[in-house]
Amino acid sequence: MKRTCIAVVIIAALLPMAAIADGPSYNLMYAGYAKGSVSSYSGGKGYIFGGNYEFYPNWFFGFDYYHNSYDGGYLTGGFFTTDYTISLGAHMPLTDSMDLVGRVAYADDHWKQGPSTNLFPGFTVSSSNTKTGYDVSIGVRAMATDNWELNAYLAQDDVGLLSHDQNNSETVGSIGTVYNFTDQFAMQLNYARSNQSSSSLLMLTARWYFQEIF
Repeated sequence: MKRTCIAVVIIAALLPMAAIADGPSYNLMYAGYAKGSVSSYSGGKGYIFGGNYEFYPNWFFGFDYYHNSYDGGYLTGGFFTTDYTISLGAHMPLTDSMDLVGRVAYADDHWKQGPSTNLFPGFTVSSSNTKTGYDVSIGVRAMATDNWELNAYLAQDDVGLLSHDQNNSETVGSIGTVYNFTDQFAMQLNYARSNQSSSSLLMLTARWYFQEIF
């Protein structure tokens, strides 16, 4: 987590020197692959999708959904997580091509362990829990070139969006890059790291931009 926070600070410091293109877009959808890592569990793999819509200058709605499946060992039958956030965000131009971005979100973390019949023959063992709460974040998005975006965020949530530790709040640092192949299509790679349970999430997604609906 310390290394991720250092990377966020370094990228934020370099962005003003790199920013030379038009500002980033906030009307977008994305979907792709998500690989999770949590202490004591292995093999995390799943999917992610979501998007933003700018409903007023400098204001946007957001939605994010994550699902990961982990190997849970002989007794547990696996560990499955589902998370989503519904957010309200705002962005403020720092330069013509770089924005300061803030977001406040309703967050939901759900995990399920099992079912497993390995503990006692003939019995099914499973458990699950859901916690709802908040997720707040601040970061920067900048266009380093006409096609290349860099971004970095720091977030705080009380539900365990990455660690799935619902008893403790967590701080999450993330860094990402986006390459825009056309005005409508891009690919993005993001890495997020939590300060709880050695948790991380690697995301490779396709991004589609769209025009304002209203």
